[in-house]
Amino acid sequence: MTFEDMCRYFTDIIKCRLLNTSYLSIHKTWEEARLRGAWTRHEDPQQNRSGGCINHKDTFFQNPQVGMC
Repeated sequence: MTFEDMCRYFTDIIKCRLLNTSYLSIHKTWEEARLRGAWTRHEDPQQNRSGGCINHKDTFFQNPQVGMC
């Protein structure tokens, strides 16, 4: 998805950033990765991947989620 498309279709982004606070880690660097996913609708509501915004607490966590390390 291009940055322009992201700005066109999204109004909010919820992002968590875990800080690297380990004393064992000397270098604190960022790495770039591209991940692909899709919001899909399924006949079985438990398998939907289009859970809506955070206002829909029952289905929000069915949205695609990406862990960043």
